[in-house]
Amino acid sequence: MLGAFLTERELGNKADSIAQSLSCLKIKLSILQMDLSNLSNEQVEILDEMREEINVAYSQLRELLTTFRLKLDGLGFLPALENTVTEYNKKIGKKIDFSYTIPANTISIHHSIHLIQIIRELLNNIYKHAQASYVSLNLSMEDNNISLVVLDDGCGFSTSQESSRYGLKIIGDRAQSLSGKWDIISSPGKGTQFCLIFPMYSRA
Repeated sequence: MLGAFLTERELGNKADSIAQSLSCLKIKLSILQMDLSNLSNEQVEILDEMREEINVAYSQLRELLTTFRLKLDGLGFLPALENTVTEYNKKIGKKIDFSYTIPANTISIHHSIHLIQIIRELLNNIYKHAQASYVSLNLSMEDNNISLVVLDDGCGFSTSQESSRYGLKIIGDRAQSLSGKWDIISSPGKGTQFCLIFPMYSRA
């Protein structure tokens, strides 16, 4: 019913407000989780569940916001991606080595949404955890397959121990939605390389 009375731009603005509220809740939960000494095991589990649910809601909301912006701003995939790279250049404090060799209007909006979210998740992980001095992002096309490679020279991690991390699960789910194959190569102190390849005509 709400959508019947609000324009898409107004819905996007409300979604921004909700995202801010969720971020505030995440901060407050983090504060609570800093001191668990006065809480029972059951209460600690409830806090963990609340944090996980908020993370899921926040991730889904960010996807909706990306969808709105791709549609409302009239941007194609490349300008939207360039905006993301610019944003993370500032966050990471390093200029990302960015290469894009895909013909114009090749990537559909459905592909765009999944790809932008995968790239944002990867860059956000680098920003939060990698401590990298070099980051590169390459998107190319060969024989009707689109290839994404993101690598950094940061601290790396053990893929066997971290394969269940929430962010990697989201990436895996999105890669599957693109009918794609992906791999992540990393080890402590050796940086990280992520590779995704999917058919241009896959149904996302």
